[in-house]
Amino acid sequence: EVLGAHPLFFLDDLEWVGVAEEKRAVASRLRLRATPVGRGVRLSVQGLARPAPLSVYDATGRLVLRRRIGNGRHTLRLGPGVYVYRLLDHTGKVVVLP
Repeated sequence: EVLGAHPLFFLDDLEWVGVAEEKRAVASRLRLRATPVGRGVRLSVQGLARPAPLSVYDATGRLVLRRRIGNGRHTLRLGPGVYVYRLLDHTGKVVVLP
């Protein structure tokens, strides 16, 4: 201890937030909607604090697309089939017709 030194804060006074808690906080504000359009899917994303990884899998579980996306509308070119997408803690399914 240094004589005359006064800490501005104590470690016990801090609220610790880990990665899992941050993901849950972001995911609770996230709004995600997938709409089949023409030859693919349009994703409408709102509530992301920063770009996040999007993963899209086909019906066999094979990863067919991975990219970082932010808020806004995104069109994904996908062939006919059933797809599962994941963005943070949100998972959904979409069907693309021929």
